[in-house]
Amino acid sequence: MGSPDFVDPYLIPGTAVLRNLVGADSVTMLTTAEGDLSFVRALEILDDPVPITNDLTELKEIHRRLFHDVFDWAGTFD
Repeated sequence: MGSPDFVDPYLIPGTAVLRNLVGADSVTMLTTAEGDLSFVRALEILDDPVPITNDLTELKEIHRRLFHDVFDWAGTFD
């Protein structure tokens, strides 16, 4: 069991909603925005693929490209 003092840095305090750039304050709102925006970014990746490195750098770049419109922490480890 986790510490009762633990605060998840990826969540909006007091909620179960990931901290986001689109102003979503519910899981439903965030899921909709994330789906729409990441779909567009996935199409862009098809046209301009991430360089294949077969390592964590490649995975982080895919995550950053897909989700940077939604999350300020996309593609990083905080």
